Amino acid sequence: MIPFILIALKIPDRLNCHEEQATSSIRDSTTKNASLPGETERLLSVNQSPGAPLSPDLNAEVDNRLEQTMNVSKAAKSSIWTEVKGCISSPVFLSVTFGYASYSAVVAGLGFYGPLFVQSNRPCDSRWNFSQTSADLYFGGSVVISGVMGTVLGGMWLDRKARKLTEAARDNRLIRIVAPSSAILWQVAVGGAICIVAAYMKTPTAFFALLFVGQLFIFMCTAGINLVINWSVRTEFRSMALAMSVLILHAFGDVPSPIAIGALADVVSPRMTMVLTLGWLGWAVLLWAITCVLVLRGAGEARKILLRESTNVYE
Repeated sequence: MIPFILIALKIPDRLNCHEEQATSSIRDSTTKNASLPGETERLLSVNQSPGAPLSPDLNAEVDNRLEQTMNVSKAAKSSIWTEVKGCISSPVFLSVTFGYASYSAVVAGLGFYGPLFVQSNRPCDSRWNFSQTSADLYFGGSVVISGVMGTVLGGMWLDRKARKLTEAARDNRLIRIVAPSSAILWQVAVGGAICIVAAYMKTPTAFFALLFVGQLFIFMCTAGINLVINWSVRTEFRSMALAMSVLILHAFGDVPSPIAIGALADVVSPRMTMVLTLGWLGWAVLLWAITCVLVLRGAGEARKILLRESTNVYE
């Protein structure tokens, strides 16, 4: 994570360095070309001897090429900040991305603390007597299988919803994400609730069964989250939106969550640690509820415009 942040902070410096290198190379190449017979006759005065100062024509060409290079470099800098501003100016992007960060914090926290919970939960019950290897195997296996199945099922469900949209509705980015934004909300709410109930189960069989179902719903969100992030900004900002979402979910999600969960486990019981970890999904529910409200409001306005345009066409 730290190397990516350092790279992002060094982008302006690298652009300046690139500009200086381009300036130097242009001067060198132009001077070298001026030493060739054809270039000398074209750019240097007839009575100018080799090694003499550059002629006014040659200086003008160098200045022109330098100006073009600096304009390109300035355009690159402007483009980066324009894309960043385009992303952070979208309330839908901000709400879904920070909800994604809390979602990632829980998923990473389960991967970190889940096997330890299996080992330390109900220490007096012989049915919960798991070794570290068996705890990792059972918990990790449930995460992998539910993750694959949930991602596939979530994508299939969204594909079925997308096929019901008209051609005009598919081209509108807010109408396009009505179904994904509502899907990620109810999926994470249902999945989180089931996993919390699983933490109170007395037998490992009931715990892993409910945990599998809850994780299935939680991982169904994966496709919908990425769709909402992509369609929450304009087309030219999508690559930057994905990059910023990755940065935010790492910085506020899966990087600090194991540290916070480890500190929490030192002061409360294993079950309470598990419940509080899963309870962090409440932020995802809240933020994605805001996302749904914003998307539905914008999609309503978009549908009115489409209806008005279709009416004008028939008239």
